[in-house]
Amino acid sequence: MVALTTNGQGPFPPEHLYVFVSDDRFIYLAEIALKEPIKEIAKCKVVWDSINTMSEQNLEAYRASHLKDTTSFNKGIELDEIAFKKYCECYHRELKNDKQFDSLLKQAESIATYLEPASKK
Repeated sequence: MVALTTNGQGPFPPEHLYVFVSDDRFIYLAEIALKEPIKEIAKCKVVWDSINTMSEQNLEAYRASHLKDTTSFNKGIELDEIAFKKYCECYHRELKNDKQFDSLLKQAESIATYLEPASKK
């Protein structure tokens, strides 16, 4: 699994790799920060941009109202959340078809071999 750890929302490509291996009794987990970040997938950035533009328009209307137009503020925040969700969904769909995927898969397989319980080796 690839993931992003952040406190914010934005068009940030995943930067961590997680590998899970299990046997009958235990689950083994490894997390590594990728040495080279995943390059942004253009199609996913377009998804973000298309929704984020509307979010920014609502937030600008909120600022222009001297912070009184809470409907615009709430809509802007809601659109930010939608944009981030759609951006992540795009990575979920598209990364496996991207040329970067093979390298990520090899890293994950190497880590899984290391995590494999001694009884399976």
